[in-house]
Amino acid sequence: MNVKQKRKANPILSAVILAIIGVIFLIVGIATLIGVKANKAVDLATCSGSDIDEGTYVSVDLDGDTTYVYGCYAEMQETRYGIFKRSTDKYYLIDACEGAEYFIGIKVSSSLYDEMEDIYDYTYSTSSNAPETLHLVGKVRSQSDEATSYMEDFILDFYYWLTGYTFSSGEISDYYLPYYIDVITPGDYLGPIIIGFILLIIAALIIILSARKKNNVTYTQPAGGYTNPYPYTENPYAGMDMGQIDDTQNNGTTF
Repeated sequence: MNVKQKRKANPILSAVILAIIGVIFLIVGIATLIGVKANKAVDLATCSGSDIDEGTYVSVDLDGDTTYVYGCYAEMQETRYGIFKRSTDKYYLIDACEGAEYFIGIKVSSSLYDEMEDIYDYTYSTSSNAPETLHLVGKVRSQSDEATSYMEDFILDFYYWLTGYTFSSGEISDYYLPYYIDVITPGDYLGPIIIGFILLIIAALIIILSARKKNNVTYTQPAGGYTNPYPYTENPYAGMDMGQIDDTQNNGTTF
């Protein structure tokens, strides 16, 4: 019967794979950190429409006084078996470019909901309490067709409420940029950097332990030959066969 033997995992190969993944995490984290911290972010309030493109880092200060939050036009929800569990992210409509020339979407996590709602309330003067300015940095990303359709519907309703005029979709497309700002938090770059370092450390430990295993002590014959187990210079049973040895031992013969 042929028995298939399990192939042993190659620890060095596993370590190399972990190291490659760790380097990828480091690159992603460091690139994001540089984009946020190295003065690469475009000021959303003073830039022009041509400055905004996919992959651009932007900074925005929202206060409801000079930069408005018009409301939430889309929401990402987590469900289980079709039942709502929690809201994970919301897309808000805000001003973009110098002179508030365009609208643009901004995606925020649930940790920022309260602050965004405070600025939203102040934008429409439903609250007299001026909120603290919310400074955010994010990366511009292309928006899905579904989210863009929600944005268009929101803008159409907003302008109808503001002017009483119903715009067409073709007209309204001139008023917004087809992107959204994906807000970046410290966890978005610190997380990948930490994970990358951990994976590199694990890979290094695997390589070190594998190298030490190769130095295992093994059993072998003594280098100087066997030690004579008898206290005599000559073997008393030399020249005897096994039958003679047995007779000698049974007769109690001693030497």
